[in-house]
Amino acid sequence: MVSFLIYTAVVILLSVVAHRMLRGKAFLEEYYLGSRGLGVWALAMSYAATSASGGSFMGFPALIYQHGWVLALWVASHMILPITCMGLLGKRINQIARKSGAITVPDIFRDRFRSPSLGIVSSLIMVFLLIFYLVAQFKAGATIMKLLLGNLPAFQALAGWVQWIPARLALGSQGNQDAEYYLALLLFALLVVAYTAYGGFRAVVWTDVLQGIVMVAGVLILLVATLRHLPHGLGGVTRELQRRVLVPFTLDAEVETQVPPETLIVARSGSDAWRFATEEGVLLPTAAGSDDTSRVVTARYLDQRPLPQSFPPMTSLMIDGGEPLLADVRVLSARLSPRHNLVAPPGYDPVRADGFVPMTLAISYFFLWALAGAGQPATMVRLMAFRDSSVFRRAMFGVCIYTTLIYVPLLIIFVAGRTLLPAVGDPDEAMPALVLFLVPGFLGGIILAAPFAAVMSTVDSFLLTISSSLVRDIFQRSIRPDASPALLRRLSYGTTAGVGAIVLAGAMNPPRFLQHVIVLASSGLACSFLAPMFFSLYWKRTTTVGVYAGMLGGLGVCLVLYTLGWSGVGGVAGIEPYYLGGFLPFVWGLAASILLSVVGSLLSPRPCPDLVAFYFHQTRS
Repeated sequence: MVSFLIYTAVVILLSVVAHRMLRGKAFLEEYYLGSRGLGVWALAMSYAATSASGGSFMGFPALIYQHGWVLALWVASHMILPITCMGLLGKRINQIARKSGAITVPDIFRDRFRSPSLGIVSSLIMVFLLIFYLVAQFKAGATIMKLLLGNLPAFQALAGWVQWIPARLALGSQGNQDAEYYLALLLFALLVVAYTAYGGFRAVVWTDVLQGIVMVAGVLILLVATLRHLPHGLGGVTRELQRRVLVPFTLDAEVETQVPPETLIVARSGSDAWRFATEEGVLLPTAAGSDDTSRVVTARYLDQRPLPQSFPPMTSLMIDGGEPLLADVRVLSARLSPRHNLVAPPGYDPVRADGFVPMTLAISYFFLWALAGAGQPATMVRLMAFRDSSVFRRAMFGVCIYTTLIYVPLLIIFVAGRTLLPAVGDPDEAMPALVLFLVPGFLGGIILAAPFAAVMSTVDSFLLTISSSLVRDIFQRSIRPDASPALLRRLSYGTTAGVGAIVLAGAMNPPRFLQHVIVLASSGLACSFLAPMFFSLYWKRTTTVGVYAGMLGGLGVCLVLYTLGWSGVGGVAGIEPYYLGGFLPFVWGLAASILLSVVGSLLSPRPCPDLVAFYFHQTRS
C-alpha cells in the first residue's frame, strides 16, 4: 500500500507541474501536443508506454496463462513493432503536421484535403472505437486496484456504500462484479481522469516516462522472482505442461451449480473411468435464469494410462472418489486432441477444434501487431510531437529494446505461472494473483504498479485523444471557429472529464476477456486510418473520395466480421469474430481499406494542384 501510494503521489505531482507550464503558451497546442517539443526519452517512453496497455499486462498474461507457449507466435511481431509503426509514418506525419499546423489526426485529414466533413467523420470514428478500448482499460485498472486494496478495512467499509451499484447500474442480476470492484473503478476513474484533465499532454508524457520505467522494473523483478520459484527451471515447466493434457467438458445443469477450481472429476462410460481436476471454477446457471445453460469446463488429466483419441459418450460425472456432483448435471461433450496442449502449436483452446493459434491466425497476428500500431491515433499524435529527426531515430531504437524487455519476460513468467498457480479463477486476474503469490509486501506493491502504470499510460493518452477530437475538430473548427481561449480551456477540461464519466459507466458491466475488446478496437482503428493516412502522406494522387472509401470500407469490413462472430456465425462463445478463411478481420479490413483507397482515388477527379504543391514541395507548371 505504501509503495502504491508513493507512485500515485508522484503522478499527481507531475500533473500539477505540467498544469503550471500551460501558462503563457498557446493553450490547445500545449494542452494536446506539448508544443511539439518531445525529446528522446519523452518520445521513446511515451510511445512505448502508450502501446503497452492493460492488454499487455492483464489481457496478454491472461492468454498466456490460458493457452501456454503458443503465445510466442501470437506476440512475435511486437519486437519489430517500433520499426514498422514509427518508421512507416513517423518523419512524414511530423512534417505534414508542422506544415499545416495540425494538432490532431483529424486535423491532418481536414487540412490535407480542405474537407471539414472528413475531419468530422474521422473524429467520430475515433471517438466510437476508443470508447470501447477505454472500457477494457478501466476494467483492468479497477481489477488491479481491487486486488491491491481489497484487504484494507477502510476499503471494505467504503465498499459497503456502493453496494447499490450492481443492482442499479450493472443490469441487475446480470451484473458480473461485486461492490469492491465498483469502488475500485470509481477510485481509478477519479485518479486518471483528474490528472489527465488537469495536466494535459505534458502531464501524460511525463507520467508515461515514469510509468514506462515502472513497467520495465516490475516485469524484470517479477521474472527473477518467478525463476527463483522453479525447482527444475523452464525445462521442468515445459515437461510438466507436456504431461498436463487438457480436456474441455461441456456441462449442462437444470439447477444453479458451482463447480470450484481443483474439483476432482471422475468421468465414467460403462466400466471405463477417467480422472480429471478442473482448472478453473465455473457457475452453471439455471435453465430458468439463462438461455445458455451449458458451460465449458477445462480439466487436466490425472491418470498415467493413455487417453483415447476420442471419448465415448459420458454417462456420469462424479467428484471426490465417487460421490455424485449433482444428479441433474450432464456431460454434453468432451473433446481430446493430442495437438492441443500448452506447449506446441496451435495451442490448447477449450472451444475451437483447430486450437488457439492455427497457422492462418499466427500470420494474422504477426501483421496485426506489426502494422495496427501505426494506425492508432494516440501513437500518431506522439509522432506529430517530437522535436527533430535525430530525436526520432534514437527513440525508435530505444522502443525496440523496451518492447523486447516487456514481452519476452511476460511470456516466460506466465507460462511458468500456470504451473505455480494452476487454478486462477478469472484469467484476467492472473497477473496480480501471481504477483501477490510470488512477491508479497513492499516490493509486490512496486510490481503491481507496473500493470497499473500500463493501464494509466494508455487511458490518459486515449482520453486526451478523444477530448482533442471533440474540442478541436468538432467544436472549434466546425462549430465555433472564433471561440475564445478561455472557453476552449474550460471545454477541454470538461470534455476530458465527461469522456471519463462515459467510459466509467460502460465499465460497470465489463467484458470478461479484455484482449478480445482491445483487438477489436485496435483492428477497427487501424483499418480506418492506416491506409488513408499512408496514402495521404505519400501519394500525390490521393483524393477525398479515396480517403472516405478506405476509411469507411476498412472499418465496415472489420465490424461486419466481428458482428457475424458475435451472432454465432463462426464465432466462439459470442466473444470472437468470424475468421473468414481462417484470418483475423484486421487482415480483410486492411486489404479492403488499401484497395478502396486506391480505387476511390483513381476514379475521382484529381486533387487540387495547390494542395499537391503545398504538401509535396512542387510548383505548378
